[in-house]
Amino acid sequence: MLIVTTRKHYRNHEPPLRCPHDVCGKKCPQKKDLDRHIRSHHPEWAKKHPELAKLSEEKEYKCKRCDYKTYRKDNLKRHTDKGTCQKKRK
Repeated sequence: MLIVTTRKHYRNHEPPLRCPHDVCGKKCPQKKDLDRHIRSHHPEWAKKHPELAKLSEEKEYKCKRCDYKTYRKDNLKRHTDKGTCQKKRK
């Protein structure tokens, strides 16, 4: 437990990662946060940069009852299980 807590603590003191998009300037504490930011705010820009190709992929998981799409399977499961889907279950 102490190792995990220490690792999280040190991560908070590392320099933040800056968004590579020219006009943005967003800073994120972790790469996963920066990747999520780029996917959601700069998808067209990410497609033009081969090193970020994975970030610009289509959202793979789609709800069968509404237009909801996500990159993560667990988000789709949460969407359908919690009843946040706009369409009523049949």
